[in-house]
Amino acid sequence: MKVYKLKDAAREARKNKISDEDLCEAIARAEKGHIDSEVGKFLIKQRMGRSGDYRTVIVYKRGDRAVFLHIFPKSRKANLSSYEETVFRDAAKVLANIGDVHIPALIDTGEWIEIEYEKYQKGISERSASISPSGDEGPPQGRRHR
Repeated sequence: MKVYKLKDAAREARKNKISDEDLCEAIARAEKGHIDSEVGKFLIKQRMGRSGDYRTVIVYKRGDRAVFLHIFPKSRKANLSSYEETVFRDAAKVLANIGDVHIPALIDTGEWIEIEYEKYQKGISERSASISPSGDEGPPQGRRHR
């Protein structure tokens, strides 16, 4: 599993004191099937923080790749606007299908930052054992309810 964060998401994480381990924990929960909200194809929203006080929007291809697009405190914004959901869905279609040969160039330009997912596996297993989806995300959004 390869995990990346966009430059803007990295800035948001740093500003909100969210570690790479916290980001990897959100992915580990998704890999176990604990997805808080499906926003669209290859696009999920996960809660983070001890009491779920942050949300993150992730391009997610199970077992393959995760790209953190956006991180926000729940206190600032309860949910994504319909415009934001549309923009993130469009981005997910592109980012989920970027070929592996293009990713090193994105990393070299600083647009993507790779997170060493495997490095955090042991600590995540112990931390996330007690965390389960909160159920406060409202009804699922996306294609599956059309």
